[in-house]
Amino acid sequence: MNQKNARLVRDMIKRGKRARERLARGRTDEVKKRAQILRGRALRRGYSVHSSPFRVNPAHNLGGYRLIDAEGRVVLGLRHDATLDEIADFLRERPLLSATAGQ
Repeated sequence: MNQKNARLVRDMIKRGKRARERLARGRTDEVKKRAQILRGRALRRGYSVHSSPFRVNPAHNLGGYRLIDAEGRVVLGLRHDATLDEIADFLRERPLLSATAGQ
């Protein structure tokens, strides 16, 4: 490998490391805890909250969250662009599922 190619590889590795560090800083423990609380609220209402998998195509992945109903349809955040506040507001308007609803 010549010097130019070696330098290009080193630069790519550095950029990848910086990007991973930026992503790690973006989701703090407080945000993770809030997302977990919202996941519980969503489950009690028949929905599920999914966070963005950062490794997929960035054009279809904006780094946020997605809310999915029981049938697997995306309700909020089609491109992982919903925020936790938007999901919390949406869930606040929905009733809890009753344990005897299907009986």
